[in-house]
Amino acid sequence: SKFDTFYGADSVDVCYCESIRSQLTVCGTYFYQESNKVDENKDSRVGKLWIFQIKNKNELIKLLDLDTDGILDIRWSKAHYQFNQNPVILCALSTGFLMKFEFSFDDQFHIHLINKSVLNQSIVLDNKDALALSLNVNISNGKNALEYPIVTSYSNGCVSVVDPISENVIDSRKNHTLECWTACMNYNLNQWLVVSGGDDGSLIGTDIRESSASRPAISIGNAHHCVGVTSIEFDIYDSNIMYSGGYDDYLKAWDLRYLSSTGNGVKKPIELAVIKLDGGVWRIKQKPKQEFSEKSEFLCACMYNGVKIVSITESKVRFNQEFHYTHHESIAYGVSWLDENRILSCSFYDHSLHLWKLVR
Repeated sequence: SKFDTFYGADSVDVCYCESIRSQLTVCGTYFYQESNKVDENKDSRVGKLWIFQIKNKNELIKLLDLDTDGILDIRWSKAHYQFNQNPVILCALSTGFLMKFEFSFDDQFHIHLINKSVLNQSIVLDNKDALALSLNVNISNGKNALEYPIVTSYSNGCVSVVDPISENVIDSRKNHTLECWTACMNYNLNQWLVVSGGDDGSLIGTDIRESSASRPAISIGNAHHCVGVTSIEFDIYDSNIMYSGGYDDYLKAWDLRYLSSTGNGVKKPIELAVIKLDGGVWRIKQKPKQEFSEKSEFLCACMYNGVKIVSITESKVRFNQEFHYTHHESIAYGVSWLDENRILSCSFYDHSLHLWKLVR
């Protein structure tokens, strides 16, 4: 099924909500509105937050749409959900804010916004005019998500880390000279290691316990052929493995156990596997592994080349393309697994959210 999201759709995420025993989908959108005669010197970026319930396995039922500033990325917060049982959505906004929206359900299962707050007020005050471009939250299975912070990246090259419960800023530093498109924390292995990728072509890993003036723990200056690094994810089941995608159309796997020196004490991980996907790799989402499965699978939003499903061998030395979804008519930016064979993806200029079934 398809749904018209009104503005350009750039992010989608799925959560199982225990209180209504149903899967909920959230989609974020963005629209750049140029100044007009009424507001001559004021351009604006606006968006909508959409919440859907999945019914009859393939129906998107709209529960709520909320006018917001432009949304660049969106995630359900497992940490907040564990803490108070109310669904909480986190949004990276065009104003630079990391915004928390908290919802509740009434007896008729209607959803209501009960609270919203900014989690990074001090960062925005220090970095005026910067857009929040991406956010990453804990997706580890079987662990207490309250222990893990929220990582946000910004258009001025900065990365911030926020505690999800106290809402205190743990760390903020400038890792890139251009836009920082993506950032991720190694939640399973070392929750102090934050890796970010930027439009300057670099992939930088920093230990947030160290001063921002310290050398990065990991540095790859041309991770994706000197073009922007757009997506980073750590393997859910093997925390030594990291994946990255870039504007060069490549998806790569890196091994953090084997680091080679690049000079000045900075280390570079070993590149294990690479595959060309013929479209910039904007988002990577790993599939929760099924029992006895010997391979890991990934959803990749490949911008001008639709959505691809890629697997990697258990030895992590070879990628294989498993499936190519070609029904988006514009840039595919957002992807999310609904279950074993159902997938959500969204595209921008045709402002479209798709729910589709994987047929192998």
